[in-house]
Amino acid sequence: MTRVLLHEMRRGEAGKVAVLSALAGVWYLASADPASSDWIGWWNQASIKVQIFGVIVMGSLMSAAAAWSASRARRTRTALWADTTPRGGWQQALLLWAAAWLWSLVAYAVMTAVAFQRTASVSDVTEPVWSPLLLGVAMTGLQIAAGVTAGTLLPTRITAPVMGLLWYAMFVVFAFVPDLPPARLFPAIDEHLDTAYEPHTARLLVAAAWCAAAALALLAVPALVRREVLSPGPLAVVPAVVALVAGGALLSFRAPESHSFWAVPAGQPERPACVTEGRTTACLWPADRHLLPEAGAAVRTVDRALGPLTAFHRAFYATGLTVPEGADGTGAGGATGSGGAPTGRRAGRR
Repeated sequence: MTRVLLHEMRRGEAGKVAVLSALAGVWYLASADPASSDWIGWWNQASIKVQIFGVIVMGSLMSAAAAWSASRARRTRTALWADTTPRGGWQQALLLWAAAWLWSLVAYAVMTAVAFQRTASVSDVTEPVWSPLLLGVAMTGLQIAAGVTAGTLLPTRITAPVMGLLWYAMFVVFAFVPDLPPARLFPAIDEHLDTAYEPHTARLLVAAAWCAAAALALLAVPALVRREVLSPGPLAVVPAVVALVAGGALLSFRAPESHSFWAVPAGQPERPACVTEGRTTACLWPADRHLLPEAGAAVRTVDRALGPLTAFHRAFYATGLTVPEGADGTGAGGATGSGGAPTGRRAGRR
């Protein structure tokens, strides 16, 4: 079995497509400018960046390549010989799927290494986030399984490009209408999670389980339809049941209003990273420590602009910048500006 798998990996089209995908992904990740990038320096965003490229671009191409490989026997008119193998139809589909999926894992690992290296070179925090990457691996497997199934049941030359275009078009629709329930079953997470949020690990793992189980169940479909090969038997029920449970759980989950479905608020840090200049202090999340030089420059600008002002008048805490009626704007520990409003400052953010 291993020899047949290695032979398919060598002769199949998936390897060439995976190499091209890896080259495109490395160029995409390596060419980003750290000064303007919205992901270099943040581990959440680095993982999401690899995941979304792997699913939308590489996954769509690998699905098309898997469909082309699966239709090879019909296109070359060797299907009768292929069906004489002692392996059942499900095993044949699993073999084609594994050959393409293993190539995609290699490309995925290369892109992950590049993205993590770029973030580690900027960030002082070393906390890689793995759950979005795991979901990307499982979702890519589902895309390849769909390609194998389509190529086996519809062995025409047009099946492969149609599969790639269908996946890409579906993700475009979900990007514009992210609240559609099917978007949870075919996730390509394209969200910006700053340090105030973290990935919802439980939901990401449930989604990964759904994708993996759905891929295995989908690969059994050609063996159930085609009479020329052995049926998978009752064993195919296991991944189908797992996919049904995990998919139903995804559709039943309800995220709190104004919250992302795939993320949860992160806990406030006990020791934020702060920079002080004069009487002005700015605090950042520990994961944002690489931004302290920029924060320090901003604090110095603010401190020079405001000058040596005293603290806010006590009434500010009750009325804001509006002077209470009958108040003269002065008092113990307070001062007034030229407009009569209490002046002073108290800066800080987390």
